[in-house]
Amino acid sequence: MGEINVIEKRPGNHIPYEVDGKKIVFGHDEISINLESRERDFEVLLDICIDSENGIVIGTGGKARKYAAQIIIPARRYDTVKKEKGESEEAREEKIPVDFDISNCTLILWEV
Repeated sequence: MGEINVIEKRPGNHIPYEVDGKKIVFGHDEISINLESRERDFEVLLDICIDSENGIVIGTGGKARKYAAQIIIPARRYDTVKKEKGESEEAREEKIPVDFDISNCTLILWEV
């Protein structure tokens, strides 16, 4: 497993973060997100914002006031495996999910 791709959209101070395996932790252990659990069959975008009380939140609604980061989790990938036919069935192909790899994800950091 590799490292998450990081893009600094604007220079300056960025939200502190730490990547630990398949999860990312923002702030001083304020919010933790397991990226593997957010993977879907379509691209997932997670907006990370600073709220009106200087807390870290996921999403742009509610008390969110300042955009801090965005996480891009690409659509789940699959391998196609041929299943051997049994006596009463025909051979067929089956899709098997590829293991999650955080190096396929991107973290975009904005100045905070």
